[in-house]
Amino acid sequence: MISERKKYIAKILLKKSSVYKIMKSNLEFSISVIGEHFHIPKDKLLEIKKKFSVDKYIERLFPFLDKQFTIEDMQEAIKFYSSDVGIKISDPIFLDKINGVGAKIELEIEQEIALENDRP
Repeated sequence: MISERKKYIAKILLKKSSVYKIMKSNLEFSISVIGEHFHIPKDKLLEIKKKFSVDKYIERLFPFLDKQFTIEDMQEAIKFYSSDVGIKISDPIFLDKINGVGAKIELEIEQEIALENDRP
């Protein structure tokens, strides 16, 4: 079982590396899409957001982090993500560019599949 100290350090790592921001953004997006799809009232969506907070989501990573990383490993990673290069890598603009490239590739694959399906 992961110690409270290791959880604390893991949370710092996840925030420094932008994993926390990404998970929060993905969770909010998913709840929003589900809310629109099922026409869920705003007050009910607020309850869902509280129940499925990013912090509860993060807790599900603790067993993995506990097995994969020592406290020292995480402290080294925190140092990296606190450095100039680490800050650049975890910058939302950089991450958005990566996601944009991925979205373009997905579109190209979809177009290729559509072209192949249209061929006799």
